[in-house]
Amino acid sequence: MQEHTFVDRSGHTTIFRHEDGRLWLTELFGLTCGFSGTWAGPQRVRGLAVVDTSLGLFEGDGLEASAVRAADDRLSVTWTMAGGRLQLESDWQHDAATGVWRRADTLINTGPEPVTVYQCQARFTFTPGAYEYYPVFTRSRQKPSSFPGNGL
Repeated sequence: MQEHTFVDRSGHTTIFRHEDGRLWLTELFGLTCGFSGTWAGPQRVRGLAVVDTSLGLFEGDGLEASAVRAADDRLSVTWTMAGGRLQLESDWQHDAATGVWRRADTLINTGPEPVTVYQCQARFTFTPGAYEYYPVFTRSRQKPSSFPGNGL
């Protein structure tokens, strides 16, 4: 198992774990994620994304972390799904001075046919408890209902 730890100037930690094609958060800003930081529980609470397409619903074990790269202030991951026909690239950048995380995701259709995307979003699962948090800023570059395959 590989562990990637990021600490902001306030001492809050964000910890990612990577093992057997799975990537998950054990802590986000010092808050325990998942079921006590483990890869456990139903599929709907595992992993860092959910992708629902005409090829199926992909979450938890359905998203294979095929490439994970970490540096001092960033983590990049490529998840593969649908037998390699779809890839979700996620780039996380950490500003230790402010404690802010920036996440940018790109969904890529590597197959020859169009795929309809119903949902593609980030997911953070916290250990059961009472929480109240707000994102600083979110936006979508485009909202297609489907996108073409390679070269089509």
